[in-house]
Amino acid sequence: MAIQAEQFPHPESPMVAVTGSMAIGGASTFLVNLAAGFHGRGFKLSVVVMSTRNDYRDELASYGARVVEIDRADSIYEDRIEKVYRAVALHRPRMVLSTLSPESFEILRIAPPGTLRAGMLQTDDPGVYGLVGTYRPWLDVVIGVSPTICDRVRAMEEAGGLRVECIPYGIRFDHGVPERTPDSGAPLRVVYVGRLDEDQKRISRIAAVIRRCAGRPMEFTVVGSGTHAEWFRGEVGGLPGVTLIGAVGGPEVQRILAGQDVFLLLSDFEGLPLALLEAMGTGVVPVVSDLESGVRDLVGDRLGIRVPVGDIDAAVSALERLAADPASLAAMGTACAAHARSEFTAERMSARYLALAGEATGAEAPSWPWEFRLPVPLCLTPRWVYAEPARTIRRMCRGIGLSGRRHRSVGE
Repeated sequence: MAIQAEQFPHPESPMVAVTGSMAIGGASTFLVNLAAGFHGRGFKLSVVVMSTRNDYRDELASYGARVVEIDRADSIYEDRIEKVYRAVALHRPRMVLSTLSPESFEILRIAPPGTLRAGMLQTDDPGVYGLVGTYRPWLDVVIGVSPTICDRVRAMEEAGGLRVECIPYGIRFDHGVPERTPDSGAPLRVVYVGRLDEDQKRISRIAAVIRRCAGRPMEFTVVGSGTHAEWFRGEVGGLPGVTLIGAVGGPEVQRILAGQDVFLLLSDFEGLPLALLEAMGTGVVPVVSDLESGVRDLVGDRLGIRVPVGDIDAAVSALERLAADPASLAAMGTACAAHARSEFTAERMSARYLALAGEATGAEAPSWPWEFRLPVPLCLTPRWVYAEPARTIRRMCRGIGLSGRRHRSVGE
């Protein structure tokens, strides 16, 4: 049902997370894990999704999360920002966490005094760091998922004096660690979980490794979808021992990982790969690009094999070494599971976020006025298009005013 302005706010929601979408991927899985961590501590996470695309609706509901989805189809950009503000305001949060998109950071510009305004950086990518420079006046804290990301923000001149907190991802592990018995006669089971895209993920490298290993005692399972999915299917789909699975949700991913030996990731850059964390927590040994952000924080001695970025030969050699030494593979998998399950849990992550929200706690929650002035967005150009009178003209052309549908509430 639609939330009304007079509805009583949710005092047990100390923080509202704002995200551009909830499509399958690491940024969305993070929020599901955070909701699980909040739930385990007796709190309910509130999430405002700036889209009706929500592939994690049921999972969020299972952890008691309060989710509001904003319809993108019936509003101009600025009116959509207004709907997001009003959805957030109903919760009267002490902390707002903007994730994933410049659109979500716009909410920080209109959050009232007394609200802790946090921006999250999830990828070691120049475009992501640009958000800090653009929205610096409205940021109280930047949260990076790896030490490398946080160090890069601290080194930015435009971020001078800005508080930076490193809070790695945490995982809720729904399944136990499968027992892996060394077997020199069994094929090595290799899995890739992620977007089938060339930018960042370099899916062509995964295809090259699979082709190089064709005919050897190895089986490959690929989980995910993306812009290069059809190309990838054409490259390796007909090879023996290759199983292609589309994008699936978190519980199914963990079920698939439980039947694998090695996790393969050959990206150009990452933040802190959630799929890598899930794999290690299930006892799957990583063979991954030697990336400064995220990967080096996870994959150390006896916790997998790092290979030079773009080095297909090194990746194939790593798989061959693991296939030839099943006892070492099993021992490494046990160590990976122990490390991930002790250091990177949803409970530990949620405690850090709740502590931040607690810092903003005063005698009363911040007052979120129902009427406010909506500024011209910073992340869109030319800016005059988003100011008056162009804003009104665009609204009229859309054929709908602010009396249209506000938003959709899920799980209320």
